[in-house]
Amino acid sequence: AELAGVFGHEIGHVTARHSARQQTGHVFTQLGVAVGSIISPTVADVADLAGQGAGLLLLSYSRKHESESDELGVEYSMRVGYDAHQMAGFFRTLHRLSSQHGEGLPTFLSTHPDPLDRQQTVKDLADDWSEKLGIEGNIGREEYLTLIEGIVYGMDPRDGYVENGWLYAPKYDMQFMVPDDWQYAITSTQMQWIAPTEDAALLFGHDEAKSAQSAAKKFIDNSKFSIISRKEMVINGWNVVRIEASLKGASPEQNVSATGVFFDRFGEVYHLLGLAYEPAMDNHRKTFDKSLATLGNIEETEKRDVKPHRIALITATKNESLEQLLNKHDVDPSMHEELAILNNMFISDEVEKGQLIKLVSK
Repeated sequence: AELAGVFGHEIGHVTARHSARQQTGHVFTQLGVAVGSIISPTVADVADLAGQGAGLLLLSYSRKHESESDELGVEYSMRVGYDAHQMAGFFRTLHRLSSQHGEGLPTFLSTHPDPLDRQQTVKDLADDWSEKLGIEGNIGREEYLTLIEGIVYGMDPRDGYVENGWLYAPKYDMQFMVPDDWQYAITSTQMQWIAPTEDAALLFGHDEAKSAQSAAKKFIDNSKFSIISRKEMVINGWNVVRIEASLKGASPEQNVSATGVFFDRFGEVYHLLGLAYEPAMDNHRKTFDKSLATLGNIEETEKRDVKPHRIALITATKNESLEQLLNKHDVDPSMHEELAILNNMFISDEVEKGQLIKLVSK
């Protein structure tokens, strides 16, 4: 029911046309969008660099939009038979997460109503719709938990993870050095880093091309970049196309420089590109060159064989506090608060006999 409420909320943004209304008055000017909106699909995902420095596109709806979608989320979930009161628990979780991370969610908190206020508002709205429809609604907790047992919890390290200044991508069996102080985002298809000064980006990803040459040609043909140099070479047994390019902006300060490689490995094609505003390229070139120079196969077996964390379920055998249950299963105390939030409980809450509880395991 809680998930249904969240889905209803997001559907509300669509049906209320919040994206269209927001975009009419919003212009992205960050480096990623300036480039990603122009160049070929090879690196089009750089557009995701907008909105947050970490590289994930999160359109900042207004507080009014969020409140409208909360109302619609309650209505939609109640109309399809779910108990919309459960949606309130989601906002309690958001509040706890924001408190736990301190300033970790500044963009979100600056554009959304206070989670605790939304929690109470959703409860009141759910009361109204429950009375209007004459139903209490289904919760479906046990059925939902059995469906998600075993799913990956958090980021899947097989897609890629950063450790001690190195990016390890087990899925591709590749590694390269990355800047320590740049914010980054890793998805199943792209990896993106943004400089603290927000004037440079490092991109790695898979290309839908038959060869490094064809990927580089598509980049050249489809983009508005002017190629300064293009060299073909073999590195680590891989066919590589190294490019230097430039893109003219509205002013000299907005000109963009690109440096990087397209390469094919076992029939699959990838890119590793550094982008920077032209005046800043000299400040970041050493960073880009270091990443390019260290690109290669993962050397240590344990780095390649890393396993993701997964959701595991346990059944309480008696009434006891969540803390007692976690201690009984030898859960590290440093994980207690995270698991309490994961279960939408507090550590002192009582777990009833027979209740399913989520843990995290490898």
